[in-house]
Amino acid sequence: MPDYRVDGMAARMTARMTSRAIFFKAWAALCFVSGFSSSSQAQESSQPWLKQSPEEQGLSQMVLDRAAEKVGKIGWRQCFVVIKGGHLVYEHYYVGNAQTPVYAFSLTKSYVSALIGVAVTEGLLSLDERLIDLGVPLASAMHSQTRVRHVLGQVSEGAEPGLAFRYDSGEVVNTLSSVLTSALKRAGHSESLVDYAEHHLFKPLGLTSTQWDAISPNQIRVGYGIRTTGRDAARLGQLFLNQGTWQGQTLIDAAYITQATQPSFPSANGSHGYLWWLNQQAEHWIRPVMTGAGQLIPGAPTDMFMATGMTGNFIYVFPTQDMVVVSLGHTLNWRIESLLTAREIYEAFAEAIGQKG
Repeated sequence: MPDYRVDGMAARMTARMTSRAIFFKAWAALCFVSGFSSSSQAQESSQPWLKQSPEEQGLSQMVLDRAAEKVGKIGWRQCFVVIKGGHLVYEHYYVGNAQTPVYAFSLTKSYVSALIGVAVTEGLLSLDERLIDLGVPLASAMHSQTRVRHVLGQVSEGAEPGLAFRYDSGEVVNTLSSVLTSALKRAGHSESLVDYAEHHLFKPLGLTSTQWDAISPNQIRVGYGIRTTGRDAARLGQLFLNQGTWQGQTLIDAAYITQATQPSFPSANGSHGYLWWLNQQAEHWIRPVMTGAGQLIPGAPTDMFMATGMTGNFIYVFPTQDMVVVSLGHTLNWRIESLLTAREIYEAFAEAIGQKG
């Protein structure tokens, strides 16, 4: 028996998204024909990854090559990048190269989670602040007592915040952009939200190949829209693996990282933190169009957490193994739920990271 069911909420979402699937399939094809051209190449980071061979980190080049081949057979992939012990040990590009940016859909949410963490660490914001106290207009479905942590946990709708998980990529989660802008204004910052992100997250982390889908200098899309590369996405994963530090500098307090990568509201969704997805055993989990119990990716380490985006954009973080694995691309295969692709990609590389006999 499958470990998920499509309930009423998911069925309605599936109906709404079916027509979008046709668009995304055509859009993905266009991206691979023209969107990954040399004209869209980003600059290499001024903080290049330290490199080692797979063997220096206890892995196998041959097995990783085999994993890359399996990932490629899934279709419409752009990259497969492996970080071990803070070193870049393997990368393979199916389209373009290391500087080719990819439209990564909901991976954007995890970047915004990091930016919220930066603001909290710098004392600009508290997760317990109500949005109305920050002067942030509430989306129509949001409860009046919604606090910042409720939006991060996607539990701001319903009779009482914190009780019901409602996956959102639109106006509800996008209020986090206004939360950040309001916090900056209150603190007397003269820089825009986009500049704040650049100076306090992107530049320190070396994200020279990542761009927001900014509506204006003070308004970014939170639910989707970021363009990034495999190497840059791996930096975000490594930042969270390192408990918020990068090259000796604390960008995000470790306490925030811990909260972000644990169930934020377990009774609502046992596999969701602060815009990160968790692989621990859960009595009940909810994804965009799937629900279930147990692990999101059965057989993968229970301490693994990940960022996911539609069409198969993933950052897998393995704390016990001290590893980050990234695969970006535009795999749809008529699957609205990206978790199915996340499982398929994990199975393709599990042996290479020592997680399969």
